Amino acid sequence: MKVTDFYSIAEEDPLFLNVHVDRDNLLFLDPFAIRQETQTQPSEHGESALLCMKSFFETVAGCALSQRAGDHQRGEKLLQVFTEPSETRLGMSKNGYKGKGAASKKGTDIWNSLTTDAQGLLNVGIFHMLEEMPVFIDGVGSDVTSDLTTRIIFEPLVLFTQKMLIAYPQINSGDHTTQTIHRSVWDPRVKKWVEKDFLLPVADNQPLLLIPRNWARGSLVLDYGGFYQKGVLTYAQQQQTVILENGKVSRPSKKIIEKQEKYQRSRNTVIKVVRDASRENELILDKFKKMLENDFSSYSEEKLAELLAKEPGKQDYEAYSKVLPAA
Repeated sequence: MKVTDFYSIAEEDPLFLNVHVDRDNLLFLDPFAIRQETQTQPSEHGESALLCMKSFFETVAGCALSQRAGDHQRGEKLLQVFTEPSETRLGMSKNGYKGKGAASKKGTDIWNSLTTDAQGLLNVGIFHMLEEMPVFIDGVGSDVTSDLTTRIIFEPLVLFTQKMLIAYPQINSGDHTTQTIHRSVWDPRVKKWVEKDFLLPVADNQPLLLIPRNWARGSLVLDYGGFYQKGVLTYAQQQQTVILENGKVSRPSKKIIEKQEKYQRSRNTVIKVVRDASRENELILDKFKKMLENDFSSYSEEKLAELLAKEPGKQDYEAYSKVLPAA
């Protein structure tokens, strides 16, 4: 049962993401999409979300670049808070919407990457946004990015949900109830997790956090597989293209290039190529992101309906939990 059905809202394409309230929906909160939508359609909750994402990433990155042991302890702990949220109904749980998160271990894994392989990119400012994590950090794909983003912007999402309570009074009328929940949320002013109480609507006997319609995607816009294929390999192809004596252009295929040891598919390859190219003033990631920004568009009503109709299963968990092959 979708939100509109549960609350008897007649609007077919509401302002919020019309998820099924009794199961996970195979969609993921995407920080890249949030940034694009907020830039084109500014809103209080959108600006607040961007501020939270910026503050959190800069705080963690600062800890990773610090020489102080205390900052390292703090940075790791900041990443261990994002337990898997069930309020949004987004994710890959096959039964219901309460997946088993492993926040502590995953947070430590991310921290270890930030302080080893990816630290050089942090240091020179190439890696500087939350949405770039899936590109440079192993084990960070759609589901982990969505969980982390949800926790970081939880309070802006509450702000949006409260706006929807006003826009759609059916959510809080008749037999429908609200519930006070207690959560750790990121406070960009003090740059730490703080404990707060929030009033949320209840659906299927559980609190419901509504999501702006265009903030979730079926897969991340900026992801590792896409960047490896269209960023790294395209750059390598350009580097190895030569003009022969007869004037013809010799350009190796990407299939040939990815078999070369220097360009074999891995996060380390991506990091090394991006770093080495930057020394020649070739900003591969910036060019790739600009292409994504130019091509970005919100999902149509039909596309959203198609994605929402798909129920998560074992095959989805396996697909999103491993590194996908290049397109």
